[in-house]
Amino acid sequence: MIVRVNSWLKEVSKIFRTIIIFSIVLLSIFSSLSANQKWNEFILELRTGDILHVGDSCWIVPQDTTLIITDSIPFFVQQECTNTTEFYETLKDEADKSDFTKRLFDLAFKKGTGNKDPLYQLEKSELQFFPYKNKIIRNIYIMNIPIFQTDSDKDIKIIQWAKKTGDKLHIDTRKWGIKNLLLFKEGEALYPILMAENERMIYELPYINEVYFEIYPCFNEPDYVDVVVLTKDKFPVGANPSISALDSYHLEIYDLNIAGLGHEVSAKVAYDGGKKEKFSLQNALYKVYHIGNTFTTGELFYSNPEHEERYGFVFNRDFIPHKINIAGGVGLERVNTTHTHSPDYSTFIENPLEYVKSDVYVGVAELLKMFSPLRVEYLVELVRVTHYDYYKYPLIGSLFNDRTELLLSFNHHRSKYYRSNLIYDFGEIEYIPYGHLIEILGGVEYPELYEKRYYAGIRFSRGNFIFEKTLYYYLQFGLGSYFDRFRLNDLNEGVLSFNAHFFTKHYKIGNYGVRNFIEFDYMKGLNQPDYQYIDLHNMQNVRGFDDTKARGQQRLVINLESVAYTPWDLMGFRFAMFGFFDIGFIGKANSNIFFDKNYIGVGAGVRMRNDNLVFKTIQLKVSYFPDIDGNDKISLSLSGKPDLSLPGFDVKCPETIKFE
Repeated sequence: MIVRVNSWLKEVSKIFRTIIIFSIVLLSIFSSLSANQKWNEFILELRTGDILHVGDSCWIVPQDTTLIITDSIPFFVQQECTNTTEFYETLKDEADKSDFTKRLFDLAFKKGTGNKDPLYQLEKSELQFFPYKNKIIRNIYIMNIPIFQTDSDKDIKIIQWAKKTGDKLHIDTRKWGIKNLLLFKEGEALYPILMAENERMIYELPYINEVYFEIYPCFNEPDYVDVVVLTKDKFPVGANPSISALDSYHLEIYDLNIAGLGHEVSAKVAYDGGKKEKFSLQNALYKVYHIGNTFTTGELFYSNPEHEERYGFVFNRDFIPHKINIAGGVGLERVNTTHTHSPDYSTFIENPLEYVKSDVYVGVAELLKMFSPLRVEYLVELVRVTHYDYYKYPLIGSLFNDRTELLLSFNHHRSKYYRSNLIYDFGEIEYIPYGHLIEILGGVEYPELYEKRYYAGIRFSRGNFIFEKTLYYYLQFGLGSYFDRFRLNDLNEGVLSFNAHFFTKHYKIGNYGVRNFIEFDYMKGLNQPDYQYIDLHNMQNVRGFDDTKARGQQRLVINLESVAYTPWDLMGFRFAMFGFFDIGFIGKANSNIFFDKNYIGVGAGVRMRNDNLVFKTIQLKVSYFPDIDGNDKISLSLSGKPDLSLPGFDVKCPETIKFE
């Protein structure tokens, strides 16, 4: 009977996995075929002296008039000069397409000659909208800026042709898709903080390169404004190669914006010449960043790296301050992997591990004004239920017992953003969070074969600039544990963690810009069983270091990095040079961490990125590891570097503090 049940479960698992992969392929095809454009009509009220840009031409309106126009071709009504350099250049490029419109543009616009470099300015993201606070939004216009906007006179013929071809092949993000992402409507009052949050939310989509909300006062209607939403896409199709040896490499291909719909499809293929099956599918993903105007994200995924296979689906809706106060999510995941057990830190035993994880959570946010009416603060309550069903597992304590977890969290949230750049990226606008998040966790676990146990924990994070904005800090503290009873001396599988991120202001040295970064990551197990451990196996701890023997129940990692942003520009690719020093300590929970075994990595390299493309930052790095098991080691790697950003203070679904 047991054999039949296991056989049946294997068949169900194969069917579910096949459905996931087939659905990813099918949805990709349907998205490409179903991208039918629908045109919207706009009624334009034009005043004398307005400049109407339609397609490749523009006209000065001789007298007050009203027109009906569709958005099947780009159009915009210019009523006053914009303070956005990019938009000025966009209009100039459009006007340069004919002698008449070029002369007209020269008469209509005069570009300022201030010497303030906008690349390095630091400002609160909502300040640009405060002059228009409480004005009524009369009209909302959405415009797409071509991806490869440039001064074509500076490019050679082949580059001009490549950029024009890229613009023709690319399908701009659909205007109705951008409209579905707006948190404001025509007829509503303009709220600066909401506008800033909405601009940031759209900007952080992986297929959007730039977004600007331009506000224009209306003639003879001082209480009204028009809002122009300017977006510039990234070229969405890309690849991410990774070479670890001459006979071992990976290739990831993806389209982050299928037919301009905001849907992503990706696949990662691996080749290993030393294996019998040389080619393997390691990842496949189909993701919809926003389903309609529900602000819900959904994805189907399949991953199969070495010794681990995962597949399933996730639907998630996050909180959006000032607008969406109900969040939630649901997910289902099947995992086939192995669990490595080291009873004496020298012997490693691998056991098969298979389980299904089902997950659901929901929460609500309430605006708080009792402490300070001028501050925007929220109290957020969430509840999460997670169930684990194990089919194959090692007999190690109660770790792999079928169980249901109920977890509650209460969060005090206050967060805003600065706008700057040249931090983790190469000139793009970046949003730097400041504020705090306090999260109090409580819950109960119901194992199938053991007594129930309780969980309690706290997380605190805070960040801002100090020393007259010359240094930014982000701190996060976490403490959590299971309890058989609510006693402080009854900790069970507890975790203490502390993380700190620092970076300096942007310094100019000649034509180069320099920033310095420091990161600390500390974790300690509190009454953890012997079979639980943490390691330095993650190559992001000590960069490039990979050794399964570096494990224990206490870890400290310190990363130092200096980055020099160069003025070099090669066909839109920008370059940055960097040097780093990493040191990681790993040892027993009750030892002095600074006297434990340490691992050092020193290196340097160069990063290259084109902000108009979705290709990950290309990184060439050489690393030196002194005294690894008595030997020195030098490694050279070429890979795509994942996009980095600061953690921020967004409220997420409740989660125990992981020992990993």
